[in-house]
Amino acid sequence: MPTLTPDWDGYVGAGTGNWATLMTAASGKTFNHTAESAAGAIKVSANSNNTLHFKNEVFLEFGALNSLTLITSAKLYIYLANVTSGMEIRGVKGTFTNNTSNNFNDFDIDEDYFTATTITNGWNAITLNSDAILALSSAGAFKIFLVEEFVHTSAGNSNAQPDANYLKSADFYFSEHASFSPYIDYTESSGTIKLNSGLAQLTSGKIIL
Repeated sequence: MPTLTPDWDGYVGAGTGNWATLMTAASGKTFNHTAESAAGAIKVSANSNNTLHFKNEVFLEFGALNSLTLITSAKLYIYLANVTSGMEIRGVKGTFTNNTSNNFNDFDIDEDYFTATTITNGWNAITLNSDAILALSSAGAFKIFLVEEFVHTSAGNSNAQPDANYLKSADFYFSEHASFSPYIDYTESSGTIKLNSGLAQLTSGKIIL
């Protein structure tokens, strides 16, 4: 299976008293796109009296494929450590445009590339959905944010804050790491088109076999 590795990746996060502020902030307080790994790169937490909250997330950008590449399935592979038991993450569409900017909350929480998925220590193989495959098959880079599942829950519930002592966290390994770089495995169409006579014209879109 062909593979893709990120052209650019990193993590962004912030901490403050008001959870809704974290959900709506335009920039984070921590931003890094050169690290090999980061502790708590995907994280949501609240202190014991629910007056301090943290939110960290990972962003990944993969280069555009050949415009004639027809993808039928794809999996995202990520390497994690120190994962909180039972932690779930979600992949959503990234909307960032500048790879040197602080990309906090630059994602579309309503456009999933994979839904809530339980993660564990070590390699995690996550199946990307049809929306992700369409994005991979389209012109332009494929951009995905990895967020702790409460971020999605909160966005659909008027920014409801996590409970006191809430903690979900995972360390992440980035493309700079020689052994544990994230990547996408994808399968291309292996079918054929046979035209015995006449002409076939496709003015837009793609044919997937």
